Formats: sequence, structure tokens, C-alpha cells
Amino acid sequence: MLSTICCSTLSMDCMYRDCDECKDRRVPFQPYEQTDQVIWEEWRVVDHEYMNKTTKKIDKTKRTEKVKLEGTMDELTDRFEENLGRKLARHVFNIRHQYQQLKLKKESLAENEMLMHIDFSENYTLKYHSEIQSCHFGASNQQVTLHTGMLYMQKESRGFASISSCRRHDAAAIWAHLKPLFDDVAQHHPEIDTAYFISDGPTTQYRCKTNFFLMSTLPYEWGIKCVNWSLLEAGHGKGAADGIGGVLKRTADRVVVAGANLTDAESVYKALHENTRISLYMVTEEDVLKIDQYVNSSAGTQLRSIPGTMSFHQLISVEKGKLQCRRVSCFQCEGLSCQCYKPVTHTFHLNG
Repeated sequence: MLSTICCSTLSMDCMYRDCDECKDRRVPFQPYEQTDQVIWEEWRVVDHEYMNKTTKKIDKTKRTEKVKLEGTMDELTDRFEENLGRKLARHVFNIRHQYQQLKLKKESLAENEMLMHIDFSENYTLKYHSEIQSCHFGASNQQVTLHTGMLYMQKESRGFASISSCRRHDAAAIWAHLKPLFDDVAQHHPEIDTAYFISDGPTTQYRCKTNFFLMSTLPYEWGIKCVNWSLLEAGHGKGAADGIGGVLKRTADRVVVAGANLTDAESVYKALHENTRISLYMVTEEDVLKIDQYVNSSAGTQLRSIPGTMSFHQLISVEKGKLQCRRVSCFQCEGLSCQCYKPVTHTFHLNG
């Protein structure tokens, strides 16, 4: 269907509807009566009112529902073309392009480069070998955080994960979980000075101003000279990191079945360390708070969101506090001289 309204589904201009040749091209529907009345269903975000049990007042929220709509055939076809041309075309191009470029980078890593595909796994629920019923409910239902990833280097690749009793999944927690890995790489591979990241793009984790600030500042404190972060398209961020999370949880469950009690982050770490070859690290709440302190001391109240944040899929930093942001990733050009895919530059204010 996209090929009928675009000159090429491989062209960013065509799929972003910026091409002068095809931006106004329409879907070749079979003949229909424009004024015929039709009913269709559509997913929409709608306002919802509910009684807040704490305040005893009516609160408002939004939720996604499938709603029935009625209109003419013209209205339905216009709506279809709007979603196809303005949303789906861009979405499909981003999916295909990101996978293609990241595969290219994995296969062409230099000796001084490492690439990490990372993701937060769903929290692991702590378990006893034998439990009473009340352990399943309320505050007794304890969890630990798992931040998982796959590390690629020119001559080596391995899975890694960090475990923490701190259940934060924000930008400060991300870098607290990454620090032990960077320390490990610096010790065993001192030649590494360029770090590539692949992740999905939730706004509470990887796609936010605090993470962008940290990626453009903190690695320089750890001996890195260039940081390149690629965000996968929404809904298409799965990869090796998710598989590692599944392996760790199944391994932990087997340990429990065998008779162990996993009651805290330390016991989970010990059990997994003895039963898997995945590189494991421990992260404490104090480690996360240190990153908070770094942000407060380096940026404080000066930290501002970058305009266009939701449209960016690649961020590059080769100088502390500075970022080049572009719509999709490019690994075929060298450094910041690359002007592919309309890059913009952003500079963070650094205290001191």
C-alpha cells in the first residue's frame, strides 16, 4: 500500500511525505459512493472520569479505547490516508532504517569501539522455596531490578546484567547500572574509547533530557571520547537484552525450585552468579544517588528539554556537554561532519 503512494519506500523524503513528486499522491481506491454512510471502529485516547478513593473527588485521566465512529465513505478514506501517509509511512521507514544501520555497525566495529544493546527487564519478584499465602500480597511481594544488555566488541561479545534492590528505572538509575560495565571494560580493554548504545525509547528512561545530559557528560569522566546512542522505533525495541532477562529469570526460578530462598538482591546475584555465564554486577541505591548528585552539581536547574526530542533516533557526543541529534541513525559517515537526516546541535549548560 505504501508503495502506491511513495516513489520509493527506501527514501526518507518519500516516507516522511517531503518528496515533491509523491507527497500529494493518493491511494488508488476502487470507485465508491462518496456520500455512503459507513460505521468503523478506531482506537482512540479518550478522557475518563473516576472517583478517587483517597480524596473522595472526581479525577480525570486518559485511557485507550476502541470506539465506534460513523460517517461518509469520504471521511473514512480521508482518515485512512492520513494514518497511512502521515503516521504509518514514517513509522515503517524508521523501523527498517534503524535495524539496517545497527546491523551495519555491529558488523564493522573497530578495535577501539564497543556497542551495547540495553534494556530494563521487568522486575524479578523475590521467592521462597516454600511460601505461605500472605507472601504473595502487599508489601511482602518484594522485587529487584534487572538491567540487561548485550556487549559487542570487535573480537568478543557477551551478555551482561546488573541487579539492584533500588527499583528506580529513570536516567540516573540507567547510568548507575552502566558504571560497573564501563569499569570492567576499562580494566580489560583499555583501548576502548568509543561507546555505541542501542535501546528502545521510553520517555521515562532513555528518551529524556536527563539521559541525554548524562550521555554527553558522564562517559567523559570514565575515559570515553565519543558516545553514540541510537533509539529504536516505538514498539520495535526488542533484542538480545530481552532474551538475557528471560534467561536470568528462568535460571532464578530453577534455583528456587531446587530449594533456595531468594529474599534480596544479594541472594539473587549469588544464585545467578553460580548458575550462568552472563556477566553480573551489583548496584546499590547509593550508586543511583551518586548519579543524582552528579546531575544536580553539573546541571542543577539549568537542565532543559531538547526541542524535537520525540523525533530523534540518534544522538552523538564528541565533546562534553554537546549533542548532535538526528531523525534516524547514520553510521556510514564520519563524525559530526555528517549532515544526513537533518541533524541539529544542542549544548547543555554545565555548572563550573
